[in-house]
Amino acid sequence: MMTKTVPLMLTLNAGSSSLKFAAFAASTGWPELFRGQIEGFGRASDQPVSIRIVRSGVRETMALPSGTQIANASDAFDQLWPILAEQIEGRPLLAVVHRVVHGGLEFDGAIRVTPDSLSRLDSYAPLAPLHQPHNLVLIRRVTERLGEGQQIACFDTAFHRGRAFETEAYALPRALYDQGIRRYGFHGLSYGAVTDRLRRARPDLAGGRLVVAHLGAGCSLAAINEGRSVATTLGFSALEGLPMATRCGRLDPGVLLHLMGEREMSVEAVTQMLYKDSGLKGLSGLSGDVRDLEASDRPEAHQTLDYFIHQVAIGVAEMAGELGGLHALIFTAGIGEHSARVRLGVMQKLAWLGVVPDLAQNADPEVDVVTDISAPESLIKVLIVPTDEERRMATEAASLLAQSPAAA
Repeated sequence: MMTKTVPLMLTLNAGSSSLKFAAFAASTGWPELFRGQIEGFGRASDQPVSIRIVRSGVRETMALPSGTQIANASDAFDQLWPILAEQIEGRPLLAVVHRVVHGGLEFDGAIRVTPDSLSRLDSYAPLAPLHQPHNLVLIRRVTERLGEGQQIACFDTAFHRGRAFETEAYALPRALYDQGIRRYGFHGLSYGAVTDRLRRARPDLAGGRLVVAHLGAGCSLAAINEGRSVATTLGFSALEGLPMATRCGRLDPGVLLHLMGEREMSVEAVTQMLYKDSGLKGLSGLSGDVRDLEASDRPEAHQTLDYFIHQVAIGVAEMAGELGGLHALIFTAGIGEHSARVRLGVMQKLAWLGVVPDLAQNADPEVDVVTDISAPESLIKVLIVPTDEERRMATEAASLLAQSPAAA
């Protein structure tokens, strides 16, 4: 039985509309103590907000008082902190580990947070406006609560560092590349978590040519070979590549020139449109949530789902080309793990690659386990691999602490 003298690692994963948390004991295997999330930032006050938590395999939902307003990660942390403090129950806190979306060229692995590094991370906020400010405000809020204790930042961009020039560069003046205008890629903590889990569950595939489809509110694909990123669809910002819940994805830059020139839209108006009013939400005119679109009988909802499936399938083919072949396609994150319709649509569009779905497995996969949803005759294996960014964060932080334990 785990004693309260064993230190723990607390992870905080702030997004634009949710805050996920988890705690791991600093002992062999880093066993999980609890995890959960609070979601629904910015919803109308008449919609209930709750905190979900899992302890010892038992799921609980804690409703917050009616009318509770949670506009951002800072508000969510204030609501969450009393519960976290109760769960920690006086255990020594080894570190608080944060997901930070953008590390730029400077940060290619987990770091200890200092006032100087926090200031430098602020400069990347314009490149990830839906995420970076939430990530950094949480670091500051923890400092207010706990003082100058040890905090560690892990980066979504770090997994993609070290790729070839041709996958990072844009065909713009070379000086801009040298100044950092390049494809960084994101969702790296998720991709790292998936490759970690695949090594344990399917070592026969883990070292092969993989395309991982991280499909959630944010969406991207990564081409991975021997566990390393080769290419990815997200680029300089979190707007490129696949359409997302509210973000546009791939777009002809001439559209922006037209909107800002001929239609005289301001930078602020275009930014609002691209980040918050586009994607599945904008195209459907209904919602950016695939669950809402699947439940709707409006033709715009079905057109939007078809568009999304089409773009994912095209992207998978592109990533397979980057790899020079494909051994397995992996679905992960909210849509990837839970939407049988999206997975089936993508697999059907990839029949030319030799993908054959297992209809029964795809329709009713096991929850929270690695599941093969391809038929035995499929030339490409297709799997659902649940992501676990929080464990990946704890693993990266533990590695950092092990490298210089005296500083811990």
